[in-house]
Amino acid sequence: MEKFKPAENEKESLKEHIKENEEFRLFDQYVNGLGLTDEDLHKKILDVGSDTGDFANEAKKRGFTEIYSVDLYHPDETYRLDTQAEFGAGKQVVADAGRLPFRNDEFDIVISLYAIPNVLLDTPNKTAYKNTVRNTLLEMLRVGKEVRLGGVVAQEVQGARFSRPEQVDKVFADLRGRGFEISEVPDPVNLETRRVSIRKTI
Repeated sequence: MEKFKPAENEKESLKEHIKENEEFRLFDQYVNGLGLTDEDLHKKILDVGSDTGDFANEAKKRGFTEIYSVDLYHPDETYRLDTQAEFGAGKQVVADAGRLPFRNDEFDIVISLYAIPNVLLDTPNKTAYKNTVRNTLLEMLRVGKEVRLGGVVAQEVQGARFSRPEQVDKVFADLRGRGFEISEVPDPVNLETRRVSIRKTI
């Protein structure tokens, strides 16, 4: 995925960003949006599209220390570092979600909230988008025993070039054909999104 880097004077304040996440109750958003139980949180988890890794930071405060974070950008590429902060509880990696630098089945759960597959839009058409989503999910499934997605778009915005939900559903059908078990439930708060779990059955 090609990176877009904002100019220095366009960067958001990291201090304000962290404050907003605290007010937004980011940890609770993750737990509810991904259906994470206390048992899940004690497992080894990879958060894909983690931004500054604030979920891992908040989880660490609560005693959950096996959460790793990965994002396409290092925080200093998108934020003004105007405060001291630990990124991803010290376990943050910069990498493309389609090329993760981890071993097969290294994680119990790979999660993504409001990121994968919604953000994979730097594609010229619906076929390229579908292929990017499929390849990214297969890579996440390579490194994790389960992939759990939250906030997956279920209704497309008006004026979109193509329907993301339609292409994502085609990817899910393809994964089912490959033997993966997929379950979906509507988001009880935002009916325009859904929660998805993808598990290996072999």
